[in-house]
Amino acid sequence: MKPSLDDLKRITEKMLAEESSYLDLRNACGSLLDFFHQVSEFDDTDPVNGQHMQSQAGQAVSPEAAAVCIRDFMRTCVFLRGIKEAISTKLQSNPDKAVTVLYAGTGPFATLLIPLVTLFSPAQLNMLLLDINPASIAYLSRIIRNFNLEPYILQVVETDAVTYRIPEQWKPDIILSETMMPSLKTEPQVSIVANLVGQCPQVLLVPEMIEVSAVLYNNKQTAGKRFINLETLLVFTKEAALKMAAEQQTGDTVFPVTILEVQKPAEPGYSRLALLTRIRVFNEHFLNYSESSLTIPVFVYNMHSIKTWPAVLNIQYRIFPIPGFTISKDGLTLFEVKKKEIPIIS
Repeated sequence: MKPSLDDLKRITEKMLAEESSYLDLRNACGSLLDFFHQVSEFDDTDPVNGQHMQSQAGQAVSPEAAAVCIRDFMRTCVFLRGIKEAISTKLQSNPDKAVTVLYAGTGPFATLLIPLVTLFSPAQLNMLLLDINPASIAYLSRIIRNFNLEPYILQVVETDAVTYRIPEQWKPDIILSETMMPSLKTEPQVSIVANLVGQCPQVLLVPEMIEVSAVLYNNKQTAGKRFINLETLLVFTKEAALKMAAEQQTGDTVFPVTILEVQKPAEPGYSRLALLTRIRVFNEHFLNYSESSLTIPVFVYNMHSIKTWPAVLNIQYRIFPIPGFTISKDGLTLFEVKKKEIPIIS
């Protein structure tokens, strides 16, 4: 017997409840993954579901990788709470108008939005759902049919969200996209958001802010603190996306170079240069250091190699050929993102 919307409601309530423990949240996300697998008849053995795709500006993860992101339970729950609050905020300002959410990069389950049909009616919530992968679109369409969710759906579109043009009649109130890895590497989050926000500047954006900083990291569990903050490298918000969208119209998208002067640390344990990501999903809903796979440190250089201090590093975010940071010293590249398979969360 396939699960019902009542089952989804119970799972969603547990994920949204402030009193839920970490164990409660982890178990609820496991139940949600099982729920979607059963309803969509997702086939883990089909090699098509393991294939990533290339967008115009980064790699889009496979249906399998997108599906198991549910297991990153803090990411799933914090994003779900954030988008719920964003919808509620819009409804408070205009309760007689359904809130239109454009969800770019849904994966096979539209994990961060479909559970909210148990809280909002079609008179309150409309969805415009985008994904580049035809296999994901097929599974998502099956979920919609099985639960008769068509009244919520404006359209399900197989498209590259980096270049998608929003129909005039469906301009969204909220843009939701979680198409990223830590330090905004590999995946096309930045380009997707710049494209979509540039078409409707008044929207609410979820996540509201992605901040990437350079730190010196200490591997020892006994360290008084695990890292020393050096400098914020990039803060990506709606305002930054609008600026990028304006630059794209001129064919010129340039992120500034940060000249980072690193002093020799007083304690030798702080020997690894790392990038840390912090995310404000919406209002007070944050993902902080190591709370999620999105906010784990990305190690980029071993500072033991530095012979002369202070070390002066040039750090720049770029979109092409692969989204991510490039770090150089004295004209030599110390770190850049390489194209590789995106790991699946286990």
